Amino acid sequence: MTNLTKPITKQIIKTRGESLENDLRALLYNERFFDIKLNVLMVSFWEHVKIFYPLVIEFDKIDSNAMEFILNFLYTCEIDLEKLTIDNIIEIYHATEYFELDIL
Repeated sequence: MTNLTKPITKQIIKTRGESLENDLRALLYNERFFDIKLNVLMVSFWEHVKIFYPLVIEFDKIDSNAMEFILNFLYTCEIDLEKLTIDNIIEIYHATEYFELDIL
């Protein structure tokens, strides 16, 4: 591989990864593909799952902001540092313990 093709290859790989990330983020918020409703305290999240019946699952002990943070992470593998506060870090920690999400 010559020096001229190396940057192009890296650029293609980077573009592909960003495209997949953007596609997953678009799926996260596309109501057309929602299959299940998650009730988290007083907030509902619609998600993309076809294996559950009934179509509503309730999580009484999970904070809705923490759940939104976790769902965003699961779909995009990103952590929005600007949205982190002392309070929601604790709630996110409790939610990750509840769901056994060691990766987060």
